[in-house]
Amino acid sequence: MGLKKIAAKRVEYENKEKALTALLGAAQQLQEALTKIQKLGEEAEKAFKNAYAQKSKMATIIEKLDTLGVKEFEHYKNHLLAIAQDRAFQERILPAAPLKKVVEDARALSKSMMNEWLEKQAAAMPKEWKKGMSFKDYTLNRVYELISDVEMAKNDSLKGDDAQWFKVKFTDIETGKEQTSEISKGTLLKNKLKYIKM
Repeated sequence: MGLKKIAAKRVEYENKEKALTALLGAAQQLQEALTKIQKLGEEAEKAFKNAYAQKSKMATIIEKLDTLGVKEFEHYKNHLLAIAQDRAFQERILPAAPLKKVVEDARALSKSMMNEWLEKQAAAMPKEWKKGMSFKDYTLNRVYELISDVEMAKNDSLKGDDAQWFKVKFTDIETGKEQTSEISKGTLLKNKLKYIKM
Protein backbone atom coordinates (compact mmCIF):
# COMPACT_ATOMS: atom_id res chain seq x y z
CA MET A 1 0.00 0.00 0.00
CA GLY A 2 1.44 3.28 -1.10
CA LEU A 3 1.28 6.79 0.24
CA LYS A 4 -1.20 7.83 -2.44
CA LYS A 5 -3.65 5.11 -1.41
CA ILE A 6 -3.35 6.13 2.27
CA ALA A 7 -3.95 9.79 1.36
CA ALA A 8 -6.99 8.84 -0.74
CA LYS A 9 -8.40 6.80 2.18
CA ARG A 10 -7.80 9.75 4.53
CA VAL A 11 -9.73 12.09 2.14
CA GLU A 12 -12.50 9.49 1.87
CA TYR A 13 -12.62 9.17 5.68
CA GLU A 14 -12.65 12.98 6.16
CA ASN A 15 -15.45 13.38 3.57
CA LYS A 16 -17.51 10.67 5.30
CA GLU A 17 -16.90 12.38 8.67
CA LYS A 18 -18.07 15.74 7.23
CA ALA A 19 -21.15 14.10 5.71
CA LEU A 20 -21.95 12.37 9.01
CA THR A 21 -21.47 15.62 10.98
CA ALA A 22 -23.82 17.43 8.57
CA LEU A 23 -26.43 14.65 8.85
CA LEU A 24 -26.22 14.59 12.65
CA GLY A 25 -26.48 18.41 12.76
CA ALA A 26 -29.58 18.33 10.57
CA ALA A 27 -31.07 15.55 12.72
CA GLN A 28 -30.46 17.59 15.89
CA GLN A 29 -32.07 20.72 14.39
CA LEU A 30 -35.02 18.66 13.15
CA GLN A 31 -35.43 17.12 16.62
CA GLU A 32 -35.40 20.60 18.21
CA ALA A 33 -38.10 21.73 15.75
CA LEU A 34 -40.19 18.61 16.50
CA THR A 35 -39.82 19.20 20.24
CA LYS A 36 -40.92 22.82 19.83
CA ILE A 37 -43.90 21.74 17.71
CA GLN A 38 -44.90 19.15 20.30
CA LYS A 39 -44.51 21.67 23.13
CA LEU A 40 -46.46 24.32 21.22
CA GLY A 41 -49.15 21.76 20.46
CA GLU A 42 -49.42 20.89 24.16
CA GLU A 43 -49.47 24.59 25.09
CA ALA A 44 -52.05 25.29 22.40
CA GLU A 45 -54.22 22.42 23.62
CA LYS A 46 -53.94 23.70 27.20
CA ALA A 47 -54.67 27.27 26.07
CA PHE A 48 -57.63 26.03 24.04
CA LYS A 49 -59.01 24.14 27.05
CA ASN A 50 -58.53 27.22 29.27
CA ALA A 51 -60.16 29.51 26.70
CA TYR A 52 -63.05 27.09 26.26
CA ALA A 53 -63.53 26.87 30.05
CA GLN A 54 -63.53 30.69 30.22
CA LYS A 55 -66.05 30.79 27.39
CA SER A 56 -68.32 28.38 29.29
CA LYS A 57 -67.90 30.44 32.47
CA MET A 58 -68.89 33.56 30.52
CA ALA A 59 -72.19 31.90 29.57
CA THR A 60 -73.10 31.76 33.28
CA ILE A 61 -72.08 35.40 33.78
CA ILE A 62 -73.94 36.56 30.65
CA GLU A 63 -77.12 34.73 31.73
CA LYS A 64 -77.17 36.82 34.93
CA LEU A 65 -76.79 40.20 33.17
CA ASP A 66 -79.77 42.54 33.53
CA THR A 67 -80.87 44.06 30.23
CA LEU A 68 -83.37 46.37 31.97
CA GLY A 69 -86.01 45.33 29.45
CA VAL A 70 -84.23 47.17 26.61
CA LYS A 71 -84.88 45.14 23.45
CA GLU A 72 -81.48 46.03 21.90
CA PHE A 73 -79.70 44.89 25.08
CA GLU A 74 -81.79 41.69 25.20
CA HIS A 75 -80.94 40.90 21.56
CA TYR A 76 -77.24 41.48 22.21
CA LYS A 77 -77.31 39.34 25.38
CA ASN A 78 -78.98 36.47 23.47
CA HIS A 79 -76.37 36.79 20.74
CA LEU A 80 -73.54 36.59 23.31
CA LEU A 81 -75.18 33.59 24.99
CA ALA A 82 -75.47 31.77 21.66
CA ILE A 83 -71.73 32.18 21.12
CA ALA A 84 -70.81 31.26 24.70
CA GLN A 85 -73.05 28.15 24.61
CA ASP A 86 -71.91 27.01 21.14
CA ARG A 87 -75.34 27.64 19.58
CA ALA A 88 -74.13 30.30 17.14
CA PHE A 89 -73.45 29.60 13.49
CA GLN A 90 -70.82 32.29 13.44
CA GLU A 91 -68.54 33.07 16.37
CA ARG A 92 -68.25 36.79 15.72
CA ILE A 93 -69.53 39.26 18.25
CA LEU A 94 -71.91 41.88 16.87
CA PRO A 95 -70.80 45.52 16.88
CA ALA A 96 -71.79 47.48 19.99
CA ALA A 97 -72.62 50.74 18.15
CA PRO A 98 -76.43 50.24 18.35
CA LEU A 99 -76.15 49.63 22.11
CA LYS A 100 -74.04 52.73 22.59
CA LYS A 101 -76.68 54.73 20.71
CA VAL A 102 -79.33 53.55 23.19
CA VAL A 103 -77.20 54.86 26.06
CA GLU A 104 -76.35 58.10 24.23
CA ASP A 105 -80.05 58.70 23.53
CA ALA A 106 -80.90 58.07 27.20
CA ARG A 107 -78.13 60.45 28.29
CA ALA A 108 -79.35 63.15 25.88
CA LEU A 109 -82.94 62.75 27.11
CA SER A 110 -81.81 62.96 30.75
CA LYS A 111 -79.77 66.10 30.02
CA SER A 112 -82.66 67.65 28.09
CA MET A 113 -85.12 66.92 30.91
CA MET A 114 -82.72 68.41 33.48
CA ASN A 115 -82.26 71.56 31.39
CA GLU A 116 -86.03 71.92 30.90
CA TRP A 117 -86.61 71.55 34.63
CA LEU A 118 -83.88 74.08 35.44
CA GLU A 119 -85.39 76.56 32.95
CA LYS A 120 -88.78 76.26 34.65
CA GLN A 121 -87.15 76.91 38.03
CA ALA A 122 -85.20 79.96 36.83
CA ALA A 123 -85.97 83.22 38.63
CA ALA A 124 -84.61 86.77 38.87
CA MET A 125 -81.04 86.99 40.20
CA PRO A 126 -81.22 87.77 43.95
CA LYS A 127 -79.24 90.70 45.28
CA GLU A 128 -78.15 88.82 48.40
CA TRP A 129 -76.80 85.30 48.10
CA LYS A 130 -77.34 82.81 50.95
CA LYS A 131 -76.51 79.23 51.85
CA GLY A 132 -78.79 76.76 50.03
CA MET A 133 -79.25 78.85 46.86
CA SER A 134 -78.60 77.21 43.48
CA PHE A 135 -77.48 78.64 40.15
CA LYS A 136 -77.21 77.17 36.65
CA ASP A 137 -73.98 78.02 34.84
CA TYR A 138 -74.71 78.03 31.10
CA THR A 139 -71.04 78.57 30.26
CA LEU A 140 -69.72 75.42 31.97
CA ASN A 141 -73.04 73.48 31.98
CA ARG A 142 -73.06 73.06 35.76
CA VAL A 143 -75.37 73.67 38.71
CA TYR A 144 -73.82 75.42 41.72
CA GLU A 145 -75.28 75.08 45.20
CA LEU A 146 -74.03 77.43 47.93
CA ILE A 147 -73.14 75.22 50.90
CA SER A 148 -71.94 78.05 53.16
CA ASP A 149 -72.96 81.56 53.96
CA VAL A 150 -70.85 84.35 52.53
CA GLU A 151 -67.32 84.79 53.89
CA MET A 152 -65.51 88.02 53.24
CA ALA A 153 -62.03 87.76 51.72
CA LYS A 154 -59.10 88.50 54.02
CA ASN A 155 -57.36 90.28 51.16
CA ASP A 156 -58.22 93.99 51.43
CA SER A 157 -57.52 94.58 47.74
CA LEU A 158 -60.58 92.49 46.78
CA LYS A 159 -63.77 94.58 46.64
CA GLY A 160 -67.48 94.04 45.97
CA ASP A 161 -68.47 90.66 44.50
CA ASP A 162 -64.81 89.54 44.31
CA ALA A 163 -64.55 89.88 48.12
CA GLN A 164 -67.56 87.62 48.76
CA TRP A 165 -66.56 83.94 48.91
CA PHE A 166 -68.74 80.84 49.19
CA LYS A 167 -68.18 77.13 49.57
CA VAL A 168 -70.05 75.57 46.67
CA LYS A 169 -71.03 72.12 45.51
CA PHE A 170 -71.13 71.99 41.75
CA THR A 171 -72.73 69.27 39.68
CA ASP A 172 -71.89 68.63 36.04
CA ILE A 173 -75.26 68.45 34.27
CA GLU A 174 -74.10 65.93 31.68
CA THR A 175 -72.27 63.44 33.93
CA GLY A 176 -73.88 64.11 37.31
CA LYS A 177 -70.41 64.26 38.87
CA GLU A 178 -70.27 66.42 42.00
CA GLN A 179 -67.35 68.38 43.48
CA THR A 180 -66.93 71.02 46.14
CA SER A 181 -64.82 74.15 46.02
CA GLU A 182 -64.50 77.70 47.29
CA ILE A 183 -65.21 80.43 44.79
CA SER A 184 -65.98 84.13 44.77
CA LYS A 185 -69.32 85.58 43.74
CA GLY A 186 -67.43 87.73 41.22
CA THR A 187 -65.91 84.65 39.56
CA LEU A 188 -69.30 82.96 39.33
CA LEU A 189 -70.92 86.05 37.83
CA LYS A 190 -68.35 86.10 35.00
CA ASN A 191 -70.14 83.02 33.63
CA LYS A 192 -73.68 83.06 32.25
CA LEU A 193 -75.64 82.29 35.46
CA LYS A 194 -79.31 81.91 36.26
CA TYR A 195 -80.74 81.67 39.77
CA ILE A 196 -82.67 78.43 40.28
CA LYS A 197 -85.55 78.76 42.73
CA MET A 198 -85.73 75.43 44.57
